[in-house]
Amino acid sequence: MSNTACLDNLEHTAEDFNEINCKNIKNMTKAATNIVYAKLSGTEIAEQRNASSEYVTFSDYYDVNLAEFHQILAIELAEPGKENVLAAIKELEKRADVIYAGPNYMYQIEQSEKSQSSRIVVPWDDLIDDQWAINMINLPTAWEITTGGSRRVAVGIVDTGVDQTHPDLIRTEGSRASWEIDIHGDSSSVTIATDVSGHGTAMAGIIGAKTFNQGICGVNWNVEIISLNVYADDFGTSILAMIEAIEIATQQGIPILNISMALEWDSDVTTLISKVQQYPGLIVCTPGNEGENLDNLLDEYPWSIDSENVIVVGASTEEDKPWVSSNYHPREVDLFAPGENILCCYPKALCNETNCTSASHHSYGYHYGSGTSEAAPYVAGVASLIMSQYPNLTAAEVRARILNSVDMKSDFVGKCATGGRLNAYKALHDHTFNTSCEYTDSTHHMGYCACGVYGLSEHTWMEMDDYWYCTGCGYRQY
Repeated sequence: MSNTACLDNLEHTAEDFNEINCKNIKNMTKAATNIVYAKLSGTEIAEQRNASSEYVTFSDYYDVNLAEFHQILAIELAEPGKENVLAAIKELEKRADVIYAGPNYMYQIEQSEKSQSSRIVVPWDDLIDDQWAINMINLPTAWEITTGGSRRVAVGIVDTGVDQTHPDLIRTEGSRASWEIDIHGDSSSVTIATDVSGHGTAMAGIIGAKTFNQGICGVNWNVEIISLNVYADDFGTSILAMIEAIEIATQQGIPILNISMALEWDSDVTTLISKVQQYPGLIVCTPGNEGENLDNLLDEYPWSIDSENVIVVGASTEEDKPWVSSNYHPREVDLFAPGENILCCYPKALCNETNCTSASHHSYGYHYGSGTSEAAPYVAGVASLIMSQYPNLTAAEVRARILNSVDMKSDFVGKCATGGRLNAYKALHDHTFNTSCEYTDSTHHMGYCACGVYGLSEHTWMEMDDYWYCTGCGYRQY
């Protein structure tokens, strides 16, 4: 609920939601206690607080920030069922006092390959069956760890703009302004971003399309999408525009940038390299779509910039192989992610203009896309989930977490540095390593986690009579 509505009414009832045939209301806001009520009503006094065990129990809320106070309500419908829930959500989204409405989703129990029980989160989006990539990168299991949480991570889309009037991308209260940047690097903020091409909207939908509606399902269910439009109406752009986008992201504290494009060298490249290396966040970018080894092509930017905060993503297929047109390289490309026949959001206005005759058309407001452009936002989306779950990680640590947890496939070996394809669950899983004797040297042994991730661990030495003994793997050093 909106801040204003919560301050005006601390005790919502079913009668407040007659338009959806509400049966019962349960207030799920942990902060909505008597202590908050007393503070809001101006009746809180020290003696009253000290006299009640409830005030002691909820002492964390003595200093509740009234400017950011929101309530979370669980609404029980008189007539349950998927269609009624979806209809109720639509009605609730029309209300000015509702920030977000969504279902109390269900879980199903499945058995993993390692015979370990795991809960799988299953969204209800109508088009989810056409999103093959979701299962390929193990998102349903990853969503059991987090779907984005209450800590909204911002992702900047450096692209052609984002149609934020699209039903799957409608802005929510508290979202920051987006930005229009011209080829000279001049910028201005805008309240509602638009997209004259559709490319940026597609990227945004892969990362953060709203869940449990009639559209597609994004990687992060609670992400903040910020459009950094660096393209003019004639689809021209420049390295200066990219530099300005990175500067805005730095100033605004945007921790992830998705840059599904690459630009050729010009005189501003030195400045761009410096800005990328100084940017405190993560940049996810693409190597291009010529189907070539990057050694055969001229360097483009930002993929050719050597920096610990840059991830370069190739495109993979539903058969879990490199897409035929994806560029590749054993060092310059870091990993692969789904990028062929990816169902994306598409500006509805452009669907009208073309009468939906394009071969990529799926349905009104949704098109298929193929390319490394579509692969990068899957990685950016997973990075935003990681930052939500582990907010203290640096960009380099998030990058390492993604690259160290790929699914190794022979078809990717020699085509990228990791030899693998993105796995969202492994990247999010909090690993517990057990010792394996498959690899040991004088300083390390191999550790493995039940999720399938391997990593090197330092020996744990114990001094014996005439040698040192590793209590983890049994390695001896005389």
